[in-house]
Amino acid sequence: IRRRNRIRKGAQTMTPMKRNLILLGVLTALVLLIIFANNFSANRKKPLLFKGIDRATVSQITISKYAQSETLRKKGNSWISTAGGEYSVDSAKLDELMTSLETQVQEEPVAKNQSRHVDLGVDSAGATLVTVESEKGGLVSFYIGNMAQGFSGSYIRLKGQNEVYVSKNGFDRIFSSAPFFYR
Repeated sequence: IRRRNRIRKGAQTMTPMKRNLILLGVLTALVLLIIFANNFSANRKKPLLFKGIDRATVSQITISKYAQSETLRKKGNSWISTAGGEYSVDSAKLDELMTSLETQVQEEPVAKNQSRHVDLGVDSAGATLVTVESEKGGLVSFYIGNMAQGFSGSYIRLKGQNEVYVSKNGFDRIFSSAPFFYR
């Protein structure tokens, strides 16, 4: 009976229990390898959507929608709002705006077809247009559209491109063309 339960492997013999333990170890190693590979690929750094934006070099931000427009301009070491005169900008609101620009990653686009722009609110006629300029010249212009599904962020589209992305926070709440919003 013992001879049937043993498998010949060269000069050594292996019991079914040993064989099962080895198979269990190999399967466990494969599962762990798959888990770590997925975590590694998920943690890979994604590219930034607004490349080249650095709060140290940004000199002006213009936000406009329909007939309303607000310009935030760097004056020395401080920022001013130019709608209706020159007033100091609320530093907390400016910090939130700059952080949003600097940290927005480029996820997979939710739309690539221009025919979806109106539905998502990122068409040039109905969207909020944001233009960020540096001391050396223009950096980026983009449109902010409707709130994304699940209220997870806003639809955004770089000017001159068809791809539409979802911001990681409510850009429509952070970027406003309303008078006195940044004071």
